[in-house]
Amino acid sequence: MADTITTNYHLTKPEVGASSSTWGTKLNGDLDTIDGTIKTVSDAAAAAQSTATSASSAASAAVTSSCQKSANLSDLANATTARSNLGLARVANATMTVSTSAPGSGAAGDIWVQV
Repeated sequence: MADTITTNYHLTKPEVGASSSTWGTKLNGDLDTIDGTIKTVSDAAAAAQSTATSASSAASAAVTSSCQKSANLSDLANATTARSNLGLARVANATMTVSTSAPGSGAAGDIWVQV
């Protein structure tokens, strides 16, 4: 029986008892192939991890540098303009009344809630 090869990487499988003077060379070639394949996969995984880490850092920086809810618009150059751009100018400057009776007065845009 002659040497055979593996299906996926075509590694040589020396015939038992028939490759007495060549099995070492064949085995060393197979090990070099395995080593190279593992290195290629490892490098690809490291590159993918590096790309993912960079993307995560960029996303984190974008969130950190954006407006924060806890700042209540104080982190903006002009909170009034921001409210207007969001369509909230009228509501932000409205008077809100919570009462158990009907409203007695107010201006357009005021908010009144009867409880």
